[in-house]
Amino acid sequence: MKFARCIFLMTSLALMIPHIQAVESSQELIDTICRETEDYEFCNEIIQKNANASTANLHDLTDHIIILSMKHASDTYTFIGNILRKRHESDEETAGLNTCLGVYNSESTIFVIVHEHFYLREYERMILAILSTTKILKDCKTDFPVPPNKENPLIEKNREMRILITMSTVSGYMLINGNHSLLSSVVTGLEVSQ
Repeated sequence: MKFARCIFLMTSLALMIPHIQAVESSQELIDTICRETEDYEFCNEIIQKNANASTANLHDLTDHIIILSMKHASDTYTFIGNILRKRHESDEETAGLNTCLGVYNSESTIFVIVHEHFYLREYERMILAILSTTKILKDCKTDFPVPPNKENPLIEKNREMRILITMSTVSGYMLINGNHSLLSSVVTGLEVSQ
């Protein structure tokens, strides 16, 4: 009987150890990715909302991050479109919103292409596409009022998009390089300024 318990215990441990190691390495991957962003807490929180994040490998995390980026770009496009449909306060506001609408349309389209490159394992092309979104995002200026808001809501939307772009870039570079440590200079095209 003791022998059977011993075998059972050893088998249980053998089955649990890979899972425990996966959890630790997943959190290490998340930490590595999030440390490269301008807001570690936002990055970590948005990844942790995924039920599989605790056992995800780098490939799965990258997939999740790209999908989050696509969703955020699409949701922001819809958000801007709704503002434009409700009112037109000033020419400055309308012009700014239309520019940002075009920017987020491009961001959405490019992240669909990024996702395609990801699934085809064309990681270099994926990175080039992601990096192109940083230049496009800079065109969405937030220096115009959007009443009734005290602060232009696109300031936060752009900040979140910059973080998602950084997350996508970092995880993509990690896929290419096969390592889990990067220097912040890898994503030099991503500036924290608005």
